[in-house]
Amino acid sequence: MSRLRPMIARWLCVAWLCAACALGTLWAPPAAAQTADDGQTLVVGVYAPHMYFANSIARSEYAEQLAAGLGRVTGLSFRGRGFSTQGEFANQVAAGQLHFALVDAQHQIERGYEALAQGTFNGRPTLPMVLVAGSGSSVADLAGKGLARVKLGRGDEGFIVNFLLQNQVEPDFFGQARTVRDVQGALSLVKLGKADGAFVYKGIAPGIFTSRPVPLPVFVRTATVPAGVEQKVRQAVLGLTVPSRVVRGFSAYRADIHKGLRGALRAKPRGPGNRPVLSRGGLDLPRIAAALVVGDTPPQLPPVAGELPTTDPPPDLY
Repeated sequence: MSRLRPMIARWLCVAWLCAACALGTLWAPPAAAQTADDGQTLVVGVYAPHMYFANSIARSEYAEQLAAGLGRVTGLSFRGRGFSTQGEFANQVAAGQLHFALVDAQHQIERGYEALAQGTFNGRPTLPMVLVAGSGSSVADLAGKGLARVKLGRGDEGFIVNFLLQNQVEPDFFGQARTVRDVQGALSLVKLGKADGAFVYKGIAPGIFTSRPVPLPVFVRTATVPAGVEQKVRQAVLGLTVPSRVVRGFSAYRADIHKGLRGALRAKPRGPGNRPVLSRGGLDLPRIAAALVVGDTPPQLPPVAGELPTTDPPPDLY
């Protein structure tokens, strides 16, 4: 009997451990949302200065809604961040703290971020811009006057002169520009009379000129992530609908609609130069005298001379 006691004790310990493990499994807390392979929550940013938001809080809320939508579809852990300055956005990208972002098409081209999806408005990947003016009724009325220009990169002047105005004005057509960090600031300067005009997407404010269609912001990858994570996000964003004044949904990225913008950003602003310019009709041009006067009756031609007499050919010499 004394020999059985240690064996019974060992059996009891094993049974107790098994029961504890079973209870731990049954009562384990719910698993948290899946994260990237290193356990880090993925961050999606919004840096699109031409997208209109009433204030920085509204921009951050939009980023959070975008993150929440991606989290629901992918099952991954996301959080959103809105950026009002390019420097802050660039610092987060450089530090590897930002994995995905919605950025202006110009910024995507200049920085070379990998595009995963194209922003759309009512199903279209482009939207014209309008020139909002404090006074005047045409582009000509703003000659020599200053624009409030969103500062994005080295292609800012080409974006306005080459792309929006399609080289119909000289690079120095406008006066000294006031650079701003987003379209809200540009509209504020125009309203306060500190700038004479600003370009904004159509529908934000009425304008005196409408540009060609402009590519809408692009959803991009800004950091290295596992291939499986990128594929999940690429598929998930296509089904998202997060309404705003500029972007309302997403579609597959199409490089062809960015071709014109890419060329305009890389080319030096040149204006019309020596190209012929069509003038307005109704100009009083000098009259040119007619070279011939056509009468009612055909002109009388002189009679044809009679036949000339002919002589016999000379005799053969050989």
